[in-house]
Amino acid sequence: MFRVNRNPRHEINGNQIIEWNLQAGESTFRNFDPPTTGRWNYGDPVTVKLRWAKNSPQQPVPIPPAIADEQTGTLIFKYDAPWSLLRMLVQHAAPAGDLDRGVDIDPQTLVFTAGQKNANDGKDSGAEQGVKVFIRVRIYAPGKTEPLKIPAFPMQAP
Repeated sequence: MFRVNRNPRHEINGNQIIEWNLQAGESTFRNFDPPTTGRWNYGDPVTVKLRWAKNSPQQPVPIPPAIADEQTGTLIFKYDAPWSLLRMLVQHAAPAGDLDRGVDIDPQTLVFTAGQKNANDGKDSGAEQGVKVFIRVRIYAPGKTEPLKIPAFPMQAP
């Protein structure tokens, strides 16, 4: 689900994004499609794309790990590692301060951020005019009906 956690204390300029999609392996999920299930397998890449309207007064400026496709006004977050889904879940997990109750009661809420620039002059509009949006995904073990809560994983070995 796209644009969850829309409280103005958390989301910033989410209305600038006209389209989003998440691709995991051969499954693709889009903001206008009804909720559905897909399958991710070890080694499958995961990609999240956020697209701005062509005539929008603001255009995206990527913040790593995102890259931008300036032709389409799209930010692309791509994960190709064998554990790509887990890497995305860890890197984009919404911190407690970004959640109304201080805890993610409906896992997994992910946060994606970007800068913006004025479309007319190309100047960065400043950090206060950036974008911060939330996407919620639910991960299930095969044959299960309860979403998995992904435990906190270290980003590197001690």
